Amino acid sequence: MNLSIEKVKDSYGRCLDSEDFIGRFYEIFLEKDAEIKAKFVNTNFDGQKKLLRHAILSMILFAGDGLAGIVTLEKIRETHDPKHMDIRPWQYAFWKDSLLQTVEEKDPKFDEETKQAWSYVIDTGVKFITTY
Repeated sequence: MNLSIEKVKDSYGRCLDSEDFIGRFYEIFLEKDAEIKAKFVNTNFDGQKKLLRHAILSMILFAGDGLAGIVTLEKIRETHDPKHMDIRPWQYAFWKDSLLQTVEEKDPKFDEETKQAWSYVIDTGVKFITTY
């Protein structure tokens, strides 16, 4: 899957070069579900956007070799588990759909192969995060 990881890294770079990629993601994501939107009511979005940028990069690195990015994903697994933020596994489907929609909007080279590569990266990270 190394070619997929490189494809996602390149796509992510293009997305970050676009106008307000992370902000657009949150616009899409928060409209997916009222329960998700409620979890973000008192969120400092400047800080949240930085955390998400780092989390996405960590997912990409983790999907590449299973070690890089693991510390960040372990922290996310802990903070998002049922004892803390209580992010339910089904909610990650909204997260994935929102991220893929945002990448499709923001990456001018987005195609089916890019979508499949992103899906692999996201699925790998989410599987790790949701395994308590």
